[in-house]
Amino acid sequence: MDSLNELKDAFREEKLEELLVANWTQFLDSFKLLRFVLQNVKANTNRLAIISQSEIKSKGSSITLSRCHWSKAGFVIWIEFHVPLASNQAAEGTMEANLSCNGSITHINTIGNIFCA
Repeated sequence: MDSLNELKDAFREEKLEELLVANWTQFLDSFKLLRFVLQNVKANTNRLAIISQSEIKSKGSSITLSRCHWSKAGFVIWIEFHVPLASNQAAEGTMEANLSCNGSITHINTIGNIFCA
C-alpha cells in the first residue's frame, strides 16, 4: 500500500502521448518543424530506397506527428512526412527526432522511400 506522502503509478504516459500527438500544432511551430524535416530529408536522401512509379501524385509538403515518447532527455517524436524533391520525385517516410524540454529538436533517424516517375 502507498504511504500518505507518495502516490505510485499516477502518471499515465500513454494518455500524455495521445494528447501531444492530437495537439502538436499547439506547442510546436509547424513551419519551423517543416523546415527541419525538409533539411534532414535532403541530407539523408542517399539512405532512402528509390521506387519507380508510372506517376507521382502532385501534392505539397506535409508533416504530422504520429508518436511522442517521453524520455529523460525530453521527448522522442516520430514525424510522418511527404516532401516533393523535384518535378517527378517525392519522398515519404518517418523521421525520428528528439524534442528537448527547452524546445530544441535534433535528428535521430530517417526512414522512407523516394518515389520517381
